[in-house]
Amino acid sequence: MAQLMYDAAAAAGYERGFARISSHFIPFLLRAGHVAPGYRVLDVATGTGLAAEAALAIVGATGHVTAADISPQMAERAQERLELLLDLLRDLGADMVADGHAWAFVRSSRDYVEEEHEAAAVRAGVHGHTCQPAWQWHAEKR
Repeated sequence: MAQLMYDAAAAAGYERGFARISSHFIPFLLRAGHVAPGYRVLDVATGTGLAAEAALAIVGATGHVTAADISPQMAERAQERLELLLDLLRDLGADMVADGHAWAFVRSSRDYVEEEHEAAAVRAGVHGHTCQPAWQWHAEKR
């Protein structure tokens, strides 16, 4: 039995041909599966990752989507699509605090406290010298 494999040109054609159609029924499939933030999703035969992309947008940074396809070219297109979306889902505030480029604003939130402790432990960024958060500086100048 012959095996159907998509080369790079066929993968691009697949996307042009099916993206418009898929965009209409994928949301219904994900709702039927009760996909929600934090869920883990497995997309088998992902093609160029259209359904995986929609699932990732729903499950968010706390969820996980695994996408696989037998065609290396289709899987490569899916990986490109999903990497772009993952960059958009990253929490920039958490990244900045973890790298020592910002402080956690603990007066109004407990967000990023753990990231700040980890950055301080390795003296990353602002923790590598004796500067102080803006709110402390302002309090002293009053």
